[in-house]
Amino acid sequence: MAGRDLDILERVYPEPTTEEESRCMELLTPAEFEIFSHRMQMIALEANEVLIRTLGSPAGLAGDVGACIYTAQGDPASAAVGIWAHAFGGQLPIKYIIKHWMDDPTVGVRDGDVFFCNEALCGCVHPPDMGTFMPVFYEGRLIAWAEAMAHTTDTGAVDLGGFCMSAESRYEEGMKVTPIKIAEDFQLKNDILTMMENMVRDARVSTLDNKSRFAACMRIRERLLEVAEKKGPDYVVGGLRKMIEEGSSAARKRIEELNDGIYRQPIFMDMEEAESRGGGQYFIRVMVSIEKRGDRLIADLTGTSPERATSLNCRKHIIHPYGTGVIFCSHLFPDLPPSIGLTDCVELKVPDGNLFNPSEDAAITLGPASAFAANQGCFACMARLLFDSDLRSQLTSTYPYVTLIAVWGGMDRKGNVFASLGLDLNAGGFPARVDKDGVDTGGFHVATRSDCEDAEDIDVLSSMSYLFRRQGTDNFGHGMNRGGAGLEYAYLAHKSPMMILGNNGGCGRFSSAPGIFGGYAAPPLIGVKLSGSRITEMLENGDPLTPVSIQELLERGETLGGTMDVESPMLEIGPFNEGDVFATMQGGGAGYGDALERDPASVVRDVTGGLVSDWAARNVYRVAFDRETGLVDEGETARLRSEEREDRKRRGISLEEFEKEWSRKSPPQASLKFYGSWPNCD
Repeated sequence: MAGRDLDILERVYPEPTTEEESRCMELLTPAEFEIFSHRMQMIALEANEVLIRTLGSPAGLAGDVGACIYTAQGDPASAAVGIWAHAFGGQLPIKYIIKHWMDDPTVGVRDGDVFFCNEALCGCVHPPDMGTFMPVFYEGRLIAWAEAMAHTTDTGAVDLGGFCMSAESRYEEGMKVTPIKIAEDFQLKNDILTMMENMVRDARVSTLDNKSRFAACMRIRERLLEVAEKKGPDYVVGGLRKMIEEGSSAARKRIEELNDGIYRQPIFMDMEEAESRGGGQYFIRVMVSIEKRGDRLIADLTGTSPERATSLNCRKHIIHPYGTGVIFCSHLFPDLPPSIGLTDCVELKVPDGNLFNPSEDAAITLGPASAFAANQGCFACMARLLFDSDLRSQLTSTYPYVTLIAVWGGMDRKGNVFASLGLDLNAGGFPARVDKDGVDTGGFHVATRSDCEDAEDIDVLSSMSYLFRRQGTDNFGHGMNRGGAGLEYAYLAHKSPMMILGNNGGCGRFSSAPGIFGGYAAPPLIGVKLSGSRITEMLENGDPLTPVSIQELLERGETLGGTMDVESPMLEIGPFNEGDVFATMQGGGAGYGDALERDPASVVRDVTGGLVSDWAARNVYRVAFDRETGLVDEGETARLRSEEREDRKRRGISLEEFEKEWSRKSPPQASLKFYGSWPNCD
């Protein structure tokens, strides 16, 4: 029905090597292959730069993109990773095109053709992630595919900004296009561009992004043809397949050296129902089990909450690029060129009806947030797997799993209708490592090259002002090595004719990142909404009491005027009027190891730098120091830490006592409506 071919969604692994590819691989010497592999990486990176420099979407300008070179069969061979899913996410639409349109006389695949797709049922991620695909022919022979994907700000869904919180089915999520030809003979088709413009709020961004992705594909094509002209098309065909096979072989060899075993981690997501739909908190369970067996990893998501009428459902084919794949590629194989071969050794098990394997009509716009939760469970499992291995140095604690994503739009300061996306999601804290602290405001773990953009640029391009934007205090997990601090910020409505704002996310009750091996979890997040304030007046007058942190915002509430609500980070889309403020934060990374083993001098340095509070230094790290000189009182610190260790022994209870008390507890029944069975994980 409607061109759906769900069998395509199972083809997330490399296609069988053809006889032609086998013959061509034999033509490359080891030295030639190394040169070829490096050249492909440079080509993909160049295409990524084309995207970042030409896209219209704010997300694209911040590096929320991916470019990839695929084999003629549609397997990702060399990727430039802005977002992992964008780099690897084109294989299924390409395989759909090859299967259905290659020999169709009404469509066909010819030199100069360009295709578009953003339909998850055909292999894309979710509606905002829009992909462009171009076959690369050399003298009439198909030798490769070029792909460029980027997050476009709006899809025309019932909620603006692309991330549709309120959708309960796919029919509320806006434009979802199956693989369609948007260019012939190297010219974009105006009828198709006009159709797509008509489906969204900001037509300018839609067309500019289409042209940008087209330009990136053309750059890949141009560079591949240069190689084919110099070395021959067989060199390209053989080299691309060899990159996948070499990656697969190296990945399996590395996994085989690890200890066999099964590692499990539950992750709990707390979300908030929109007030327009009844309000209230609800919980979702993500169960992650990683089994290492020989040269394979088996990721099992059995026990995860069932599909529900929310947009948090997630197609299982994106778990590799957004979940298991990004973890294994970035932590097990950071030294290997990214290709689909690196995830060839990973098997995924997801039951039907699961949150990660929903029905065809399910809403999936916020599916990446669920994938991030599975991702986080994988990090916790991988830490245990790597601890007793030669790869222990690559061990980390966990990243914050639910990145907060703000969307806003309306009429900008030039009178244009627009929709935008907050880029602060790219400034979360990275987790503590086995031998050092996490990176402060390090980024977004599935967007390794993305940026949060300058506040001034966002003000100019997206008509959103900031009251403040800074690294947070204590918004990470403490430990022997602490997690990196996440970003803390406040949006301010200022001089825009009309604006609405919403914030997607959770972690208002649960930690956004559990700690590892004694490290503390990152704390839950909050949202502060201040309506009708006098802050713009305070800014104009240079008032020294203008808040520059969430703490000051809360402490000075009475002097700011208006009405303040302290709530979860989720904010239902609604009016954002002159002087209104919404403050929240991106989560920090989790801690590693016992906080009582942290170097006291490092604690003092963090207090001086504003990252650790005096309270945490005294009550978590148990460090005594002179606030004026910064000198540690070694004797008192040793006494405090010894005292805390003895207190821990007194507070401790047996497992049997804990289970007896814990089994009496249950969340409110209303919070379990999307959870599934309680207390078991059937």
